[in-house]
Amino acid sequence: MTGIVAVAFTPAPAVQSPNMRAITDTGSVASYYRAIVVTFASVRRWNHHLRLALVTDCKPPVPYDDQLSALDVQILEAEFEHRPPDGFWPTFNASLYTIDVMSMLARTAKPTDQILLLDPDVLCTGELTAVLQVIRGTDVLVYPTGFPEDEESQGLSALDAAPLHLELDPELQEPPMHYGGELYGFTAAGALPILRRAEDAWKLAMSNWASGRPYFVTEEHLLNYAVRRARKVDATTFIRRIWTAPVHRTVSGDEGALLLWHLPAEKDRGFVEFASAVADPQSWFWMAERDEFLRRAGDLVGIPHRALGRFAYDVAGGSIRAAQRRLLKR
Repeated sequence: MTGIVAVAFTPAPAVQSPNMRAITDTGSVASYYRAIVVTFASVRRWNHHLRLALVTDCKPPVPYDDQLSALDVQILEAEFEHRPPDGFWPTFNASLYTIDVMSMLARTAKPTDQILLLDPDVLCTGELTAVLQVIRGTDVLVYPTGFPEDEESQGLSALDAAPLHLELDPELQEPPMHYGGELYGFTAAGALPILRRAEDAWKLAMSNWASGRPYFVTEEHLLNYAVRRARKVDATTFIRRIWTAPVHRTVSGDEGALLLWHLPAEKDRGFVEFASAVADPQSWFWMAERDEFLRRAGDLVGIPHRALGRFAYDVAGGSIRAAQRRLLKR
């Protein structure tokens, strides 16, 4: 039995990644690779024994290839077979690559290997044994986002998705739970029935999109359906989606108890600082005890409190966004 932590990545145009400040495709890809290196470095910082794998459809460029090699990250290739057609959706089309990555990992891992698939903007803050231990048999580890039933995510709320689920499986009467794509934990054996159901959801999405009917958009939508009949383990004690943007902040103050911080607003902010610390083998990133690591990492992303400079930046950014919204309403 082997513990595997994997990240999926396929390049996408900058306009499809709205949570980044990079405005060029080259800049966007560089931001993702930098975040990927930090994610793997943070896992390796606390978990020397785990197998790390980047699953991608392109070779990492210099200098990221050398940085990943130094972290003993294996590069695995998988085709983007679930690439959506042009005009499918304005953002996050690359998220559908998750289905291909899960499939490749399930095919190549041993049936009992414990696989943790993370987004490339997740910071690991401790040893992951407790996370991997709950991934057994056909259980799947998922993160409930807590979205209200009527809250849209990429154009589809749980209430909107319910008829699509019902079309695929008439026994699924209740609106689905929304699970976040920042984490999926599974064994190879457990992934196979989920992938079969995800494929059914994908075929429905393609058919409905072509005919102008509501359809599943992202990997979250496909997998929300696919895991309905699986035995699920709740990951909320391990990970949280923590928004630290100037106009959207969800920090609650208890983040130190989590082993994984998903920081979607930090790829062009905190992860830049993290990357500098990763590059220095004598930095706090590699040398600090966990309490200090949490403090230093938290200071860089405003967890639990924002430093004066970051607070001033956020206030200014919030004011600019508010002014932009007022102009758009005129």
